[in-house]
Amino acid sequence: MPQLFPLSWMMITPIMLTIFLIILMTIYFLKMEMKMMMPKKETIKVYINFKW
Repeated sequence: MPQLFPLSWMMITPIMLTIFLIILMTIYFLKMEMKMMMPKKETIKVYINFKW
C-alpha cells in the first residue's frame, strides 16, 4: 500500500501543473484583452468616477 501512494502522487502532480499553467495563460490573455479594450488610463479614471 505505501508504494502505491507515491505513484498516484506522480500521476497527480503533472495534471495539477497543467491546470495551473492553463489558469495562468487564461489570466494573461484576459489582461491583454483588457489592455486592448482600454488602451488609455483616462477610460479607467472615467470608470472610477462613474462608479463613485
